[in-house]
Amino acid sequence: MTYLDLISALRDIGLQVAYRQFKQPTEPPFAVVLENSSDDLMADNINYKKITDCSIEYYHDIKHPPTEESIEGKLKELGLTYSKRETDIEKEGMIQTVYDLQII
Repeated sequence: MTYLDLISALRDIGLQVAYRQFKQPTEPPFAVVLENSSDDLMADNINYKKITDCSIEYYHDIKHPPTEESIEGKLKELGLTYSKRETDIEKEGMIQTVYDLQII
């Protein structure tokens, strides 16, 4: 799986999604996918298996549990484990929910 596959899967559940940022201002709800770092499995002096640390940043102006459940259901369907955290962005009037995961 790649970050492109992840973007496609999130679009399948009806989210507006881009890699890192949208080219035009976008009204919430929307999500961005980020590749943060690599944590490859190494063996015999080579990068044996590519492992990419990614995050999904979901932005919304009101808490909407059904959308979060859709995201989490899609991640489960894809076999991806994740951790989740939420932050208020007061000056923007939005809530950011971040899902941290690894793509192998």
